Amino acid sequence: MSGTSALSSSPLLERKAGKLREHAAPRLAKGEETPVHSPVHALQQELIQIESAQDAAALSEPKAPGWVRLTLPLVVSGVLWLGIFQLVAMLW
Repeated sequence: MSGTSALSSSPLLERKAGKLREHAAPRLAKGEETPVHSPVHALQQELIQIESAQDAAALSEPKAPGWVRLTLPLVVSGVLWLGIFQLVAMLW
């Protein structure tokens, strides 16, 4: 006897499944109904405006060319590792 067959015949699960079927489809709004503006909606609108302003600012900022943004961290990392190896060699 599998556990799923025992669970599927449970009256509690059948009752919950019936309630879910009753409330599965949301009620569609009619054309004459006005939307409800809650504080959550207002906050969401403010966040959207802030994000769009930040995106616009990020796009307008000048950036270094790609080869500089790729090469600079690699060169700095190499120089630091070279310094570490020289310091270890001096202490050895």
